[in-house]
Amino acid sequence: MKTVQVLAILTQGLIFPSDNPYEKFLKYLNQSGSLKFKLEFSQVQNNVFFNTEGDFYLIKKNHYFFDDEFRRIIFQDSLITTINKKYKQIIYDYSTPEDLNIFNILSGNSRSLSFNGYKVENKYYKVRFNLLDPDLSGTILIGLKTGQPYAISLTSENYFNTEIKISSIIKYDPEKLAKIDLNDFEKIDFRE
Repeated sequence: MKTVQVLAILTQGLIFPSDNPYEKFLKYLNQSGSLKFKLEFSQVQNNVFFNTEGDFYLIKKNHYFFDDEFRRIIFQDSLITTINKKYKQIIYDYSTPEDLNIFNILSGNSRSLSFNGYKVENKYYKVRFNLLDPDLSGTILIGLKTGQPYAISLTSENYFNTEIKISSIIKYDPEKLAKIDLNDFEKIDFRE
């Protein structure tokens, strides 16, 4: 009788796995140490195309940033600092918990997601989600075994489409990041 119960429990685990792909993704992000993502970012908004390649650094839960050839965007708690390398400007602004950007999703730091299930495609989970705004939806492509993210898309029926493709992720010491000399930069502060 006990053998039958054990087999039933094991079989149930295979037929109805208790894996939560999003939890696996969050666990991957919360591993010890900082992470550096090599990524390609593309966006279409009102028929205007924008593409860039850069690095996304996840330092800790409320501290992350994106860095490419022309800009560095730093999110730390509620402060957003945008350093425009080309025009030598620093822009300071606040974000609110309701603000949403694709990097909030990539960092696992978005409270406005609601999940619509997932499906398995090859060796990935494709997790579907909606946002508080009913026009916004997206997907996260996550490794089945590791929880590692490979792609994120965010779509609005009328306004835009944003995609991030992640080519690699490594552990990274944020102290090794090249410093930007900000002495001659114009400072613009929208925090008032």
